[in-house]
Amino acid sequence: AQDPRLVQLFDLTVESQYSYWFVCRPRALTLRPVRLFHDWLIEALGAEAH
Repeated sequence: AQDPRLVQLFDLTVESQYSYWFVCRPRALTLRPVRLFHDWLIEALGAEAH
């Protein structure tokens, strides 16, 4: 079974000045697996993704 949730693995959280970025070539977003991952990531992270 697939679980679409992002889960926190540890109780420890750390504030950071760094960010994560989703990067791909523009044409890669036309590929269904890439688009699905991109859309899932944006939805899972919510407002933090922008």
